[in-house]
Amino acid sequence: MKAILRIMALAFAMALLPMAVMAQVPQQDTVEGSGIQVQNLSGEQATVTLTFYDSTDGSVAGSNTLTIEGNGSSTLLSFQEPLFNVDEGFDGSVVVESNQPVVAIVNLTNVQFGANAINEGYPGFSEGATTVNVPLVLRDNPSGTGNNISTSITVQNASDSSVTANINYVPGLAGNTGVTEANISLQPGQSRTFAQIDNAALGDRFVGSATVTADGPIAVAVTEEGNNQLFAYAAFTTAQSAPSIALPLVVANNTVNGSFTGLQIQNAGTEDTTVTFDFGQNQVDAAEPGLDSNVGIVCGTNGEVLNREVTIPAGASFTLLTKDFDGDNGDDPIDANGFDEQFFNCRYVGSANVTADQPLVAIVNQVRSNANREASAYESFTSDAGSGDTRAPLAAANNFGLFTGIQVQNVGTSQASVTIAYGPNTYSGPMTSCAANPASRTTTVAAGSAFTFLQNSFNPADDGLTIRGAIGFDSQFRNCGYVGSSTITSTGSDIVAVVNQVQFPAGGDTLTTYNAFNQ
Repeated sequence: MKAILRIMALAFAMALLPMAVMAQVPQQDTVEGSGIQVQNLSGEQATVTLTFYDSTDGSVAGSNTLTIEGNGSSTLLSFQEPLFNVDEGFDGSVVVESNQPVVAIVNLTNVQFGANAINEGYPGFSEGATTVNVPLVLRDNPSGTGNNISTSITVQNASDSSVTANINYVPGLAGNTGVTEANISLQPGQSRTFAQIDNAALGDRFVGSATVTADGPIAVAVTEEGNNQLFAYAAFTTAQSAPSIALPLVVANNTVNGSFTGLQIQNAGTEDTTVTFDFGQNQVDAAEPGLDSNVGIVCGTNGEVLNREVTIPAGASFTLLTKDFDGDNGDDPIDANGFDEQFFNCRYVGSANVTADQPLVAIVNQVRSNANREASAYESFTSDAGSGDTRAPLAAANNFGLFTGIQVQNVGTSQASVTIAYGPNTYSGPMTSCAANPASRTTTVAAGSAFTFLQNSFNPADDGLTIRGAIGFDSQFRNCGYVGSSTITSTGSDIVAVVNQVQFPAGGDTLTTYNAFNQ
């Protein structure tokens, strides 16, 4: 059985079973390199082969083979050993084959550090589809800082035969109607990238969505670039849409970083629908260390924030922003640009469930509004996609300043006991390594709520898993290096999870996000 994964810049693919997987990789102006983290889901040693395909004609550009120990993980980078074994400047896609079940993510980078860094990541796919939904498409959209953002859509052939694909654009907040990219010819494994900034037919400004269709299975990846920021996400097959979707991490004015989120919801159905945003319990404690004094208050009353409703036409999308600038949007609490007045001058960290009577898909953009410019995106989960076992191929602590935070959402109706277990440590940097096999940690998560396991601790007084609000700081990762993977399990209720990776101290756009893989 063949599975697919798509990736931007130099990238790889993954397999969810002992199978082949494919990935697409566009070379962007700001993306000069990439890396892929592969996690072996079995207890047996895995032999993994990666085959790279050139975007111009689909020819094989190179290959690599690696061995991953049972329950372990491995990282390949385009800019240092172990390499992809392709020529410099490679632009294309990859197929991964393994004799054991694996999952994988891709990180994209401009291969710079500090204030000039630009990074992002997204998860791989296990299969393609003939219809793929793209919730957010941009052309020259203002970012609020004088620099505009545009998307690029990469389409990869996930089959063993040639396919023809079409992109149909649907304007939302701005843009022209009736625009298509027609008759896109793709050889097996080949990918092609379409930059919306180059498509003047979309209008001077376009904010909307798209649907990609083909006569064979395809995978679609999207990057959003501009303002020295990079977002990336995997577009959605029909099987990944549902009338109820889960968003594990939603924030407003989060600590001194000023982080907020944009919830881009696409109606993947055939009829107009009313969409309800049901926000989870606010995890923020007013007395929590690090609360920005400029924020002043915690959003909501007793941790509860208001639900919101909007109407979205068939095929179209809507963006709700967990931020506002004056707290008074008149008769409509959500203004014409999607800013929600209840998130003015207050802090929120939580999750959301979004429901309708039509199938939905969504992405969540995370943005820091301060000078660090950190930005990332992740994909929604269908509410029935939760399970008692989810896998994160990359977890890190103090890896050249980078560490991860794993946000786990309880998507069930009862309390969950959640345990995070860590794979073998493969760190090889300048710091002292953390334990070869870090200890597992366990906590409880209420129904509909979320909890964050941080692979770091900044307080010498922390001992074990120190919980502040709904964030767990883990002292075993303080002042030492860890690179590995994690397995998150739950009893009592189903869970989903997303993983943030960020640099501390912050510099540039170092934030990357990917969805964990439910088993």
